[in-house]
Amino acid sequence: DGLSDGAEASPEGWGTDPLKLDTDEDGLGDGDELFTYKTDPNIYDTDGDGFGDNREVVEGTDPLDPASAPQGEPGGDADGDLLSDAQERELGTDPNNPDTDGDGLTDFAEVGFEPGSSTGTDPLDPDTDNDRLSDGFEVREFGTNPLAADSDEDGLGDGDELEVFKTDPLAADSDGDGVDDATELDAGSDPRDPKSVPSDKTAEPTPAPTPKPTTGKPAPEPVKALPSTGTGTATDAIDGNGVVILLVALSLASLAGLIGTSKLTERRGV
Repeated sequence: DGLSDGAEASPEGWGTDPLKLDTDEDGLGDGDELFTYKTDPNIYDTDGDGFGDNREVVEGTDPLDPASAPQGEPGGDADGDLLSDAQERELGTDPNNPDTDGDGLTDFAEVGFEPGSSTGTDPLDPDTDNDRLSDGFEVREFGTNPLAADSDEDGLGDGDELEVFKTDPLAADSDGDGVDDATELDAGSDPRDPKSVPSDKTAEPTPAPTPKPTTGKPAPEPVKALPSTGTGTATDAIDGNGVVILLVALSLASLAGLIGTSKLTERRGV
């Protein structure tokens, strides 16, 4: 209503109700009464002429002057919706029906003020934002915005969220998993289950560590198998430098044997 809670509630303040937009329920907001029309926000009929302040403002009379009053019976409101019959004729609403469009909100609530409700909705259209929810249901039952088809701006209409997808029209991410409802539905995951998220939103698996290069000398190349000598040795093939050592050892042994045989022959006189 344009007034701070402190200014409304403090003893030195305005004395208005900080929880109500229109404390005296005359159809004018508390802030407008104080600063625009200079009327008393705590008195329905400031000048006491039998006509509410709002009616006088609408019909062009002075709400501060009891001598200035609308024509006709004061407070003429056949349907009791706080809109005068003259106002209803001007708006095109039914002066004999407090809720012309049957949406659960009185005509007065839709065009102006009502305790706890200032909707600004169309009194001739039961679903002002065309989200398949009536204005009255949005305001009084679920708290969604009757002027916005998608209250939480998640890409899904309020009616679809409540009636089709069973998601929360007041929370863009109903299950709190970090992905908005519309994205989950498009990806095929469940917007009501925090464990169900689109596949491209899951954590990437940690890659296996790359093996470190080995150090030290390379393994020796295998050597071809030695041809069998027919001596019945157990090993016919030896890898690497062992071949050279074995051949040298055999050569030395053979040489030593020949030398020994020669000397023995000489001693015998052969």
